[in-house]
Amino acid sequence: MNSLAKQHAEEMQSLMAANKRNHEDDIEQLTKAHTEQMKAFEEESNIVKRQFENLLTIKDAEFDELNKRLKNVGNIEALHQAHNAKIAELEAAHARALEEKDEKIKNTTMELKWIEEENDQQEAKIETQNHELENLRKNNEELIESTKMVDDLRRENERLREENGKMFNMINGH
Repeated sequence: MNSLAKQHAEEMQSLMAANKRNHEDDIEQLTKAHTEQMKAFEEESNIVKRQFENLLTIKDAEFDELNKRLKNVGNIEALHQAHNAKIAELEAAHARALEEKDEKIKNTTMELKWIEEENDQQEAKIETQNHELENLRKNNEELIESTKMVDDLRRENERLREENGKMFNMINGH
């Protein structure tokens, strides 16, 4: 009975250790995924930045071209308004791209918080199971000790019966 309880306790510990390793692996994978997402975001942000700079360069060139035309045409105000509209359009597109990236970061951060909360819950559950396992071990040890005491009392009872039988035989003269 002692070896069965011990085997059960060892199996429980093994299962709990495996569960913890799996949980740690999941956290590591999610952390790697988050890091990769952050790198991808930085790369995408740099691409958007370069594109925006290229567009600004292009637009500056267009603006220069417009200025040359305006000198010839004399309609500076209309060209200036067109240029400002283009800049506003580019800035709006850039702002939308940044908002999308910020939303992705927020979602990823929220997912990490959920994972951390789940990890904390799993750790608390493991701690509770460890405590329960320790209580089971103690109960098992107490049961084994009680069994030993009962066996000792039975042997003592048998010995006393034999002594009583001998005394009874001596008294009755047998």
